[in-house]
Amino acid sequence: MMREWLDRELKYIGPDLALAARVPDLIKANPALVEVLMRAAMEQEEGEQGPPYSYKQMKALMKAEWQAKPKLGLKSRYRERACNADSAKRNSALTYDIDGVAEAIGDRISYLMARGVTTNNRHVPWKYVIDNCVELDLRNPAASLRAAVGAGLAETRTERRVVPKRRRSAGTVAS
Repeated sequence: MMREWLDRELKYIGPDLALAARVPDLIKANPALVEVLMRAAMEQEEGEQGPPYSYKQMKALMKAEWQAKPKLGLKSRYRERACNADSAKRNSALTYDIDGVAEAIGDRISYLMARGVTTNNRHVPWKYVIDNCVELDLRNPAASLRAAVGAGLAETRTERRVVPKRRRSAGTVAS
């Protein structure tokens, strides 16, 4: 049941994992750091698209870090750093030059190194809970939990055609 959610989470943090794993060696070995890091984060090969980069690529790299935060008085850095902010009507049309990408990568690396890869900052969305979880009866939570686990195991056995292992009796010795 959680496999789909976990797979989405792994995909979500993929760019972070790629950056965190590659940064130390790339900094030491490559003078064209910005291009190399952006290709690594976007899983691009040498010669694939370079600047200008798209809003979608920057969003995959920066997550929500550059979003406007009106309560803090911060404007959208996605729009501020875009090289076509004046002409782009929608965020999806924004593009970024090498300077914008360099700033983004610097911000992201600083964030990652300060707090680690984002696996420890995740939450299960409420929609996932509503769609996939069972509400327990608070008058008898133990019994309702046993029933929910039993139903989940039965569903898993049906889906995977798992044959239950035979139980050993108390006097049987494992070979």
